[in-house]
Amino acid sequence: MLVVGQEQDSLGSQFSSSESYVGHIHGLNLWNYSLSSDEIQRLAASCGHLGNVVAWPDLLGAINGHVRLLNTSFCAGKSRI
Repeated sequence: MLVVGQEQDSLGSQFSSSESYVGHIHGLNLWNYSLSSDEIQRLAASCGHLGNVVAWPDLLGAINGHVRLLNTSFCAGKSRI
C-alpha cells in the first residue's frame, strides 16, 4: 500500500484530515534505485518518464479522497522520453 499526502497513525488507517497534504503533485514516480544527478536533470527537462516501481499513470487510477485532477500545461514545450 502506498499512501501519499497523508500521515497515518497505524498501517493503512487512522487518517486525520488535519494531517493531510494540501498542494500540487505532478508526475510522481518511484524507482528501486537512487537516481544520479544527471538522470534527475534529464527527467526535470523532459516528460513521459516512468518509475520502475510506481509510475504516475498507475497512480491516477487509484486516487481516493478529496482530490481534484487538473489538466495542466506542465509538459508543454518539453521533450518526451
